[in-house]
Amino acid sequence: MRKIEELNEREFQERVFQTALSKSIISNQFSLHNNEILKHTEYYKADIKRHGKPYNLALIRAEIKEFDKVDQVDGKRVSEIFESLDKVLNTLARSIFADWQEVDNILKAYAKDPKSMIGITNKILR
Repeated sequence: MRKIEELNEREFQERVFQTALSKSIISNQFSLHNNEILKHTEYYKADIKRHGKPYNLALIRAEIKEFDKVDQVDGKRVSEIFESLDKVLNTLARSIFADWQEVDNILKAYAKDPKSMIGITNKILR
């Protein structure tokens, strides 16, 4: 993969679009999935039900429209990202972090040197 500095303006804009499209598809899917789970619980009260139903329908329409474009991205990659993020969100939902900047730094470190971060992780989790 080429460095961002090496991309021309058109390639940069295309990459921005692809990233935004992928994030939009994934975030809508997360929202829809979790709202569907909540819909059948005591937490989905009258106000949420009244306002949530149109919102969920809008998400379904957006998902259908956006998933038509998945071929432009990479459907398999979107699924892999969704599954990975679902695991991360489950972990984050059970954890309390005093400093989210540190979590961001950990993710940046992983992006920069995955092999080292995996080694450190394996040592810590033994």
